[in-house]
Amino acid sequence: MAKVHGLLQEYVSQYKLPYKLNAPSPTERGELAVMEEVNAFLLDLGTPVTILIAGNKKVANVIGINKIEGTPKADLALVTYDEKTKKCENTFYLSHKMGLQAKDFQQYSGITSKADGRRSGSISLDKTVVAFLRDIARPGIMRKIVQGKERFYRDIKDAKLIGKSVYGPEYGSGRFTEDNIHAIAQGDPRLRLVGKGSGTQIVELSFTAGSPHLNGETTPFMRDPYRAVIGARYTEGRNFQVDGKNYNGVRVLILPLVVLGGNSQKI
Repeated sequence: MAKVHGLLQEYVSQYKLPYKLNAPSPTERGELAVMEEVNAFLLDLGTPVTILIAGNKKVANVIGINKIEGTPKADLALVTYDEKTKKCENTFYLSHKMGLQAKDFQQYSGITSKADGRRSGSISLDKTVVAFLRDIARPGIMRKIVQGKERFYRDIKDAKLIGKSVYGPEYGSGRFTEDNIHAIAQGDPRLRLVGKGSGTQIVELSFTAGSPHLNGETTPFMRDPYRAVIGARYTEGRNFQVDGKNYNGVRVLILPLVVLGGNSQKI
């Protein structure tokens, strides 16, 4: 755990802070790599720092990065320490994807009630989602998907739905949470000491796939190669529901079109 949490663990142990340290599972290799890289860098510096993200977003008093438990939109959080209150807090929520290209994303979001988090119907009952489900539920389209293994998609023109898919189902709520994250990043972390300000060292955090996208940035996900679509494909054991009926053998996701495949048909 010391290798994974670095300075964060030292603070928790030294000050006996009521803060839980979480580690990624063995399958979450990308998140583990981010934690080890960031926390090792901060451990070498030995003091809280200000993290600079996406050129202008600053997070002060950062002592590490921790894994978020469960399956909310956030994978990781920058953790800050308040010297006055002697408390740790998850301050900056981050979703992380491995790889360097859009095709490395498996999905942006599911479309079932599970994707809604604590906001019932946020995604599952979105008008764009429901309209698509009704269209693919038609007998002719279902046969093409289940028997013909054809794939279908629809472009998402609603920036709010894209925001909910990328940043979480609480997107637009006015407050950042595990389901309304600050940023989404892809690739390996890169840290660089860029100076000092107000008595603290400033560390720039970037990623090999480029600068993280901050909450509110939806345009990059409305154009290729990261263009978000709602898509349907045959997947044994998967299903969807619409208008009170269940349809088997089809998986529906919000994902980059490049992941769904070039032979997909627009409906």
